[in-house]
Amino acid sequence: MRFIAFDLETTGTLPGIDSIVEIGAVRFVDGQVEAIYSTLVNPQKPIPPGASRVNGITDD
Repeated sequence: MRFIAFDLETTGTLPGIDSIVEIGAVRFVDGQVEAIYSTLVNPQKPIPPGASRVNGITDD
């Protein structure tokens, strides 16, 4: 079986207001990791301290 698991990190929990700051994906084939992808995304606004505490991503 093949599938891809996605993970998004955001600046908060409000759709339409908060922004994505990281996109991650892992491709599995027959239960084994075949590929890993991760990239940071500039949210074009400051990352709130509460979000940084949860996801570990800061404006730096």
